[in-house]
Amino acid sequence: MDDRNLILGVLAAQAGFVSPAQVMAAASARMLAHDGRSLLDHLVDSGALTPARRDLVLTLAAEALVAKGGSPERVLDSLQEARPLSRTLGSAAAPESSARPPAEGTQLVPLEREGQYERLDELGRGGQSIVWRALDRFVGREVALKELTSPGAGGSPGSPTAARGRFLRETRLTAQLDHPGIAPVHELAQRPDGTLYSAQKLVRGRTLKAALAQCRTLKQRLELLPHLLNAAQAVAYAHGRSVIHRDLKPSNVIVGPYGETVVVDWGLAKRRGEPEPARAKQTDEPGPDLTQEGVALGTPSYMSPEQARGELEAIDERSDVFALGAMLYELLTGRSPFQGADNAQVIEAVLRGRPVPIRTLCEDAPPELAAIAERALRSTRAERYPDAGAFAGELLTYMAGGRVEAYTYGPLELARKFVRQNPALSVAIAISALILLASGLVVLVELREARVSLASALIQRARRAEDVSDWARAAAYFAASRAENDTIAARWGIALARERLPERGSTQTGPPGAFTDVDVFPEGTVVALETRDRAARLYEVATGRTLWTVETVDRIRDARITSGAVRLSSGRLIRILDERTGQERFTSDPDRETLCRNGPPTRQGSIDRPGVLRVAGAEGPLIAAEIGDPCAVSEPGDRLAIRDLHGVVRLRDLDEGRELTSRAAPDTQDIVFTAHGVALVRGASLQLFGGPEGDYSLEVPGRSVYGFAYAPGRRGVTVSADGHRVVVDNPTLNRADVVDLRDRAVFVSLTRPPGEPSYAFSPDGSKLYAAGLSGGRALIAWNLRRPVASAGGPVEGHLHLEVARGRFIFFENRRRVEVRSDDGKALRTIVDGEVLDAALSADGSTLAIAHPEDIAVQRVEDGQELAGIPCETCVVVLLSADGSRLAGLSRERRRVWDVRGGAVVLDEPMGAAELSVPFVLSPAGDRLGWIEADGFVLQDLSSGARSRLPLPERADGASISPDGTRVVVSLPARFGLWKVPGLEPVWTVPNPSSVRATVGWSADGSIVTVAYQGAGALLLDARTGEALARIVAGRAGVGASQVNVLPSLRSRISRGPRFWALLPLPGPDTTLPEESLRRALAEGGFRLRGVEIEAVSP
Repeated sequence: MDDRNLILGVLAAQAGFVSPAQVMAAASARMLAHDGRSLLDHLVDSGALTPARRDLVLTLAAEALVAKGGSPERVLDSLQEARPLSRTLGSAAAPESSARPPAEGTQLVPLEREGQYERLDELGRGGQSIVWRALDRFVGREVALKELTSPGAGGSPGSPTAARGRFLRETRLTAQLDHPGIAPVHELAQRPDGTLYSAQKLVRGRTLKAALAQCRTLKQRLELLPHLLNAAQAVAYAHGRSVIHRDLKPSNVIVGPYGETVVVDWGLAKRRGEPEPARAKQTDEPGPDLTQEGVALGTPSYMSPEQARGELEAIDERSDVFALGAMLYELLTGRSPFQGADNAQVIEAVLRGRPVPIRTLCEDAPPELAAIAERALRSTRAERYPDAGAFAGELLTYMAGGRVEAYTYGPLELARKFVRQNPALSVAIAISALILLASGLVVLVELREARVSLASALIQRARRAEDVSDWARAAAYFAASRAENDTIAARWGIALARERLPERGSTQTGPPGAFTDVDVFPEGTVVALETRDRAARLYEVATGRTLWTVETVDRIRDARITSGAVRLSSGRLIRILDERTGQERFTSDPDRETLCRNGPPTRQGSIDRPGVLRVAGAEGPLIAAEIGDPCAVSEPGDRLAIRDLHGVVRLRDLDEGRELTSRAAPDTQDIVFTAHGVALVRGASLQLFGGPEGDYSLEVPGRSVYGFAYAPGRRGVTVSADGHRVVVDNPTLNRADVVDLRDRAVFVSLTRPPGEPSYAFSPDGSKLYAAGLSGGRALIAWNLRRPVASAGGPVEGHLHLEVARGRFIFFENRRRVEVRSDDGKALRTIVDGEVLDAALSADGSTLAIAHPEDIAVQRVEDGQELAGIPCETCVVVLLSADGSRLAGLSRERRRVWDVRGGAVVLDEPMGAAELSVPFVLSPAGDRLGWIEADGFVLQDLSSGARSRLPLPERADGASISPDGTRVVVSLPARFGLWKVPGLEPVWTVPNPSSVRATVGWSADGSIVTVAYQGAGALLLDARTGEALARIVAGRAGVGASQVNVLPSLRSRISRGPRFWALLPLPGPDTTLPEESLRRALAEGGFRLRGVEIEAVSP
């Protein structure tokens, strides 16, 4: 049996899913039948193993391989049952026939010269080959000897004949690439039994993946940048010879101890334009970092979208560029750009094409390198670098201090680069500047420009704070920007940030240890735990009244409150006290056992030195675990969650003594119970399972895979009383992130003073308390607030929105049309049998409703019908601003009518236009616009003349201004505004998001509104395209899909698949800049030092 199936069998047996006898029976049946499917598939077929448990074992195997550096031998060495099982199963292996048909080109391969190579030791092995360190006795040098092993039988792509053909193809292709970054092939030969092998240069070192795994800081990772450049240059050499690697990843780049860099494993490579070779289909699902062949060619974590879709003909040099961008992303952030629990989730993330921005995960990452990586990772191939040479050129330009093409520089950055590149000229300029200082006018102008640049830099910092929901810091940076240059963008930014700003409430201080920990009783009483040498006291914070005091013989090393209990560590014992009375429940010896971090005083869980978990008063199978493994008992004491010895988190019902569910999560750092299931703190995310909503993960922005650091003895992860909110502390950044599990998003991030904090929520979750700060000297409270909806309601089925001046309509589920004012008041409700579409005129006076046979045009105020126009299957309707003209669009034709007379203004075939992209009717009703594959078309309805605007990519939507003189177009990579009717350009600006967007206008035409699907909204200055405000999604239930700003700019609608809400939109801040800054610093507990915002310690 091969090593992979042996690992799977041992893991399945260790987990208790099958017995060793069942494993051996399945292995024997597999061998006798010459069946190439995995051992787990045979166990599933026999009924011994469920599909769900098979997937879990696959996950465990993948993570074990990652933990052991990808070496199956090291994994097997770590599994005690592996060797006996291997000996047992090895004897049952059926002999293979030694007769092999010669592969194409084998007759050109010479026989091995007797005694030439001495095989020293094994370097590694894959599914069809093994690599040895060998000595070439003829020339006296060490080489890497790669030998082909037999993959199976038959004439399929997985047969020996096909495998030999692939081996020959890979060896010969690699031999044609003569570059220092590609290992040369010394010889290709075959043994007398037909076994093919190739001798290559022995590359000593470690993989780039292993080097990255050993890095703990950005600085350490950036030291590996020259190796990535060398790898890109090696791939560029291959691209110059029309060879595409197709499986670039950190584990295929070898980093030598003396600066060497070698790109290896060209097994999936091919020349551009040559036919696709036959490949073995993968039967066992690999991990996200393992190569997958078949429909999706490559490694999921690093494959391009075209690879993920299996579009083999579309794979070219730009696919390799995508993989290089993913490697640069991992170098900058410490994690791959696309995450998922399994291959399907990773590939789904690749196809979505929206990796978390690099500077969100690592704000210290060089912005130029971040721009290079993000351009290489564009979903559209045409937007990436054309080949690895262009990518390497950008890296080389950055390392030489030049201007990177992918990055947009600010004035200060350009000035710094100019000074570094031109020191002598800079000195001359400085001297000239000193002379020009004599002119007061020049001084004032330059001072103004400097303040404008500084204000722009402060706004950029505020935007980064918005990205991680740190609203207090964002408000402070916006206010500081206003003090330098008072812009509408800064004023709107501070107003929107203050809307979600956690207001710092009371701050209390005392001697060291006065606020060691904090808790809130269900009736709302805030209590604090005070520790002093050999005494502990619990008291009410508001009154100072002592509830109880406990004295100890030895000095108290640690004390904390957890789940209605107080834990005191003193001497050699841990004492568990009832929080209400101080009565001792029991004691624990930390030398013999460790207690679960969470659990009620009546039912504590503990892990003893032999590695067995026990729960007081509970019976059932013992669980093997290590001392210190995270575990928790629920507040009622009826459930237990623990990460066991194999890295599997198990959820058990303590009353019934049975396991409810389990998940493989070896990197779990903490476990808490919530109303949405068990929450696991894993790397940069929270994973929930075992709840009513199923499994899901929440990514926390601004964290690397080391972002969650557990502080022993403190409640760094705390759940609100209703179980809907979780606070997770980040000791490295002195920050706490409050996650709302109902929204599945970070609700707010809080900057705190240094210390070892413990947190507690008020009973309703509206306040958060933190103790243990500044050596236990401080207790801080924050008021958590969010925008309050003025109207809202549930949604049944599809919800379509149309906005007008002062009004909007909902068209719900093809049967209900609801007209409301922009303050949320319901004006009319129309329930119809079958509604295909509905439209509202811009002035809010007229409503059009499309039925299968006709279009009904009504007056909004009283419902009086103005016209009934026959139109079969008109699935889209549009109205002019005053409702006098109507456009009806079907799949075959487009028509425009005068509503009052019923005259037909336009009736023509749809042509190249499609209904999937919105049409636009000008406010006057005299022009109709639509989007085609390569441009935007605007037709004059009176003359029939058409103006065409060529576009570099297919647009997502368009909208004509209220005065009819401008049109704004949304494209995936940019927004643009043109004059009407000549379509003369006014401005184009980058689109900061790859999410599809809908564009509109404010009522006065001064602002362009952008509504992203699931990513909030954006307001642009209609004169310049400058971004004035970013609006995050308000609470509209789980999975909010879009936020629409109403034309009045007074309200916004947040809508999702199950709920909609009308929320007020705050106007720009009108307080004086100095007062605005003072207020923002006070509310956030900050001080301004230079251009930095710092938290103030109480």
